[in-house]
Amino acid sequence: NHPLNYICGSRICFESDKKKVWSVGGYFSKWTGEKYTIRNIKETKGMLDCHWQPGMGTLVPSFVMVEKSIWWYEKRYPQYYGDSDFTLRCIENGIPVKTNLELLIFNRTELTGDIENPSFSNFWDSLFSIKSFYELKRNFMFYTQHGVVPFVYYGMLKKYISYFLRVLKINFKLLKK
Repeated sequence: NHPLNYICGSRICFESDKKKVWSVGGYFSKWTGEKYTIRNIKETKGMLDCHWQPGMGTLVPSFVMVEKSIWWYEKRYPQYYGDSDFTLRCIENGIPVKTNLELLIFNRTELTGDIENPSFSNFWDSLFSIKSFYELKRNFMFYTQHGVVPFVYYGMLKKYISYFLRVLKINFKLLKK
């Protein structure tokens, strides 16, 4: 019997705007492949059930690793998706994932790997870079492992179309200047 029998994440806010939520965890649909971060939340107290945590400020009880032998797969998911993969596997093994909305962390988002104004060459490189959230190989592995194939690929396709359209929009705006 453990005092903490679930994965416990924190409410993460922007350091530049301490009232604006960056993440309180996220949801993943194994059917549609839609994976999204929970940001629009009014509550500031209590616990929130979710499917995954971004890793930052996440408490993992020792029994998860010692008794259940659930570890991070740092070779399979060395950058993005490692924390989501870990917490989704915890849920698959009956371990709940929650966010304590009273635990606060402030994130310096300007230091993250997201490219604010991606060019076409950045777009192409991001599909093959291990440092990219959009790397094709890791995304394909993640969606295949955690979703119901072939339905889960809908979310993956939607993600890449949205990303490509964002790149087009940004670059056409830059061309007009």
